[in-house]
Amino acid sequence: MKHFFSLTVFATCLGVTFLFAQSETKIKQPLIPVSGNSPLGAEQKIQALDESKLTPLQKQFSQTARRGAEWLYRVNTVKGRFLNGIRPALRVEMEEENFLHQTQAALALARAAKIFQEEKYAVRASQTLLLLLEETVTDPANPSLRYTMLPSPLLDRRLSAAMLLLAIHELPNPQPDLLEQGEQLANYLRTRLEAKGVEKEIASEDIDGRGSENAAAITALLVSNRARPAPWKIEVASKAIAERWKDWQSQKESGSLPWRMAALCQAYQVTKEKPYAGLCFEMAQTLCFIQYTKIDPKHADWYGGFKNPGPSGTETPPSIRTAWLAGGLAQACVCARASADPIRLEQFQANLESALQFTQTMQYSESNTIHFAEWFRSRMLGGFYHSARDGDLRLDFTSQALKVYLEHREVFGGS
Repeated sequence: MKHFFSLTVFATCLGVTFLFAQSETKIKQPLIPVSGNSPLGAEQKIQALDESKLTPLQKQFSQTARRGAEWLYRVNTVKGRFLNGIRPALRVEMEEENFLHQTQAALALARAAKIFQEEKYAVRASQTLLLLLEETVTDPANPSLRYTMLPSPLLDRRLSAAMLLLAIHELPNPQPDLLEQGEQLANYLRTRLEAKGVEKEIASEDIDGRGSENAAAITALLVSNRARPAPWKIEVASKAIAERWKDWQSQKESGSLPWRMAALCQAYQVTKEKPYAGLCFEMAQTLCFIQYTKIDPKHADWYGGFKNPGPSGTETPPSIRTAWLAGGLAQACVCARASADPIRLEQFQANLESALQFTQTMQYSESNTIHFAEWFRSRMLGGFYHSARDGDLRLDFTSQALKVYLEHREVFGGS
């Protein structure tokens, strides 16, 4: 992992000055949660969930997800923002602002609110989304379009709009004003997907979706179509996939696969056109190929993880990136179930669950934090760190891990 360093960037856009400070501060006092007052209304309160029908493995994964959700809930501060992370070795907080990480966390906590039927998670996710939406504007020439204020060199507007739209539709009961802003985001994504020319996308090896902006936009449009159906959403998404089909078939970089598989899975569920599922399955096989599916006595703890690209072909220990790639396998499971393909479902389920079992080893628990002071331990419990060589706890690590455990729960837990 690259070390963060002090950096202050000033960016002025549309007359508004933004300050992004990447710094570290010593941890002096506990986090103070934001208000628990619910914006949902009394008639929309969520009931407790009965987990008695889960299998032992499903219960194990559910407990892992619950701990991750509780960590996100605790690190949502009085400002309505999530703490970006902690460096346990130095006992300092990561204070840098990252819009995508904040949106990922809101999305994961919103999904946890639905799965666990916890109103407090929905409250926190809603409050963060409202703050993030304050950093968006409508287009002066077309008020039906909404996007983030920063220019794309600093924050990709397609990816940020897609993530916001997905997070809005993950809320159990999104308010009408949020849904309306979501439609403005969807309209903006439409203009970007319909723009002439199909640029080649190469995903980064990080887990924030960079390099997969168009696949994320397609996914967001199709997800939003469930609550706010519009024929153009399916038409635009289908055309966008068709234009990128050959590139998606030929490009094998693993970092791009989860978003592309999500787009294909959503398209298949809407249209039932088999080629979408077929390409999703091809991508899943690519992921299975780079997963450690056999126990190596030298590296028994790597089992279930995904290979990390290393210099000169060297192998490095699997990392939290396994959670990101496992999200693609979860999409393949959804496709296999929707297409009534039990053989593929069984295969991808096995690979997904071994990846989740590996990812569990990177969650801070009572047993691996016993050497820390009690006051500090409580700040780490439930969060996910990078790898066996890097114990830094970062917001996007926990958000992505939580998301894939919840996806498993949705597919196999009867939610």
